[in-house]
Amino acid sequence: MDIRLLTSEDIPAAKALWKSSFDDTDAYVDWYFENKVLPGQSLGLFDNGLVSVLHMIPYTISVQKRSLKSAFIAGAATDRSRRGEGLMRTLLRESLALMRQRGILLTHLYPFQHAFYERLGWGTYSYVRKHDITAAEPFNRRADVLETNDASLLMPLYQKMMRHYDGYVVRGPREWKWRRDELAVDGGKAAVLIEDDAASAYMLYYVKDGTVDVIETVYLDEASVGGLLAWLFQNGFKRVKYYLPDDRNGAPHGMARVVDAKALLETFGAQALLDHASISDPLASWNNLAGGAVRMPVSELARMAHQGASLFEDYLEGSRDLQDVFGNQTACIFEAY
Repeated sequence: MDIRLLTSEDIPAAKALWKSSFDDTDAYVDWYFENKVLPGQSLGLFDNGLVSVLHMIPYTISVQKRSLKSAFIAGAATDRSRRGEGLMRTLLRESLALMRQRGILLTHLYPFQHAFYERLGWGTYSYVRKHDITAAEPFNRRADVLETNDASLLMPLYQKMMRHYDGYVVRGPREWKWRRDELAVDGGKAAVLIEDDAASAYMLYYVKDGTVDVIETVYLDEASVGGLLAWLFQNGFKRVKYYLPDDRNGAPHGMARVVDAKALLETFGAQALLDHASISDPLASWNNLAGGAVRMPVSELARMAHQGASLFEDYLEGSRDLQDVFGNQTACIFEAY
């Protein structure tokens, strides 16, 4: 059994493993491997061939309004005949060790099952309100809708909305190109609401059998979302599924994990946490840090970093000395892989 970074010769096997594990079109998978699977960013476990693989997609994530590099785990898959052997657990641990060597403090993912990753030290840090509707109220504001994926219209809206959130992908030209191209490869569309000659909201969406599946809804005023919904139903669609960012009362969404707990605390000047709590990690032994009497799972440290220290006072013995370091935030992330 061997674990190593994939080479170009391994890509066909990795692509076949993706196609056998996930419900993506061949066109999408081909595009993904040509664009987002970058050299030196995919780890494979080999045992008479490639049997388990994951990809680490480089993103920059806003953490407490600070831009940190992250390796977003995507396409984590194991050959069907080898599932249940703990191979992915082993591969995930090796990926964390590699990320640590590369100076990454936090990693992120959108899970197929939250419980699987929770057992391995990931914590849910973003939540959403899910909507599944078959009609929309009339939109009583003067507005037009433009179908376009022009980043010059989309990007300013995204940047303005994200000022109110944290935990999001900080998008540059490459990330916007990825976002627009991966939408287009499967026939997805972007609809932009124009009010008073300015863009006020947009949706990125796919359509299948009369149902609109929205993967990203961005707005300056949440009421503007109603204009896009009304437009979709006016165009004959029968059902719209979409979600909006929410606080911790919403449905679990994105997950985060600490890669290097000691370095994370040092980077944010949060070493005082160890006056109150000891950190425990079920997967990455280097994150087991001795400190105060309260045991803090490493998953809670990731959530504290993203959501704010005041929400995790059980680990702080009543101390408020970390609230200025990890301030309260509402997280929002749209990228899934």
